[in-house]
Amino acid sequence: MAAPERRQHYRDPRCHAPVERAYPAGTRIINAGPAISYTGSDPITFFGGQKFKFWFPLHEEMLMLQTPELRIYGQVFPGPELGLQWFGHLRVLRTDGTPVARVSIKQGVNQTSSRCSSRKLDSLDVFLGTSASPLRELNRRPMEFVAGKDVRFELNCRQQARPQLASSRTEYLHFETPSIAFLIVAAHAGNEFPNDAKLALKYKHLDFLILEMPRKESFTGVLPEIWGLVPRSPAVEAMLVPPAPETPQVCSNDRADSLQVCASA
Repeated sequence: MAAPERRQHYRDPRCHAPVERAYPAGTRIINAGPAISYTGSDPITFFGGQKFKFWFPLHEEMLMLQTPELRIYGQVFPGPELGLQWFGHLRVLRTDGTPVARVSIKQGVNQTSSRCSSRKLDSLDVFLGTSASPLRELNRRPMEFVAGKDVRFELNCRQQARPQLASSRTEYLHFETPSIAFLIVAAHAGNEFPNDAKLALKYKHLDFLILEMPRKESFTGVLPEIWGLVPRSPAVEAMLVPPAPETPQVCSNDRADSLQVCASA
C-alpha cells in the first residue's frame, strides 16, 4: 500500500479552522495542459481566441479576478517606454479576506541556478498567509499546501526552454479550486526585448495563466469585464485606452507671493 501523500499546512492567526483541513491522501495537483487564458507580458490577455491589450494604474493593486473561492489582485510596474508595464506582484485571498499567498518577482537579483535541482528560490518571493518573510527555498518538490476545504496549491520548478537566456529554470505556483485552475509563473521580458537579454532580465515579471475555469459565469473583476463575461464598467473601458503622454508644463514664479503659475505648453 502506497504511503499517504504529504501536504504542508501553515498556521496563520487570521486563518479559520478549515485551513487546517487536508485533502484525502492520494489527491494530486495535475497540470491540466495548455492554458485557455493567458494574462501577462506588457500586459495582454487572451480569451476566446481574442487578444486584449490593457493598462493598469501603475503601482496600484487591482482586483483582477474573483471566483466563488478566491480573490486575485495584481499590481504592475512601468517599463522604459510609455505604455510598457508588467505584473510585479500578485496576491491571492479567500473570498472572506483570509490571505492565502502573496507573490512578487525578485527584482535586481541575478539568477544563480540554472537547474531545478537547486532548492534556492531565485525568481519568486512567496509569502504564505500573513507571513512577513518569504520562503527561501523549495524544501521538496513540489511543496503542496491547502487553504480551506476547496483551495489547494503547490510551489514548484520546471525546466523550460528559453533561447534568449542561459537558464531554463522556471519557478511557478499552481492553484486549483472547484471553479478555476491557474498558474503564477516567473517570466522574462523576451517578447519585448528579443535581442537584449539584459533588458529581458531587468524587466522580469509575473505571468498569470488559467488552465481551466468551469464556473466562469460566476467570475467578476477586471479580467471578466475585459473578456466580455460581464458588462464593462467605465473604469475598465478606460484600461483599454493607451496612456497619453503627459502634457509639458511651463511655470513661472514672478508673483510676489512666490506661488508658481503653470500653463500647458
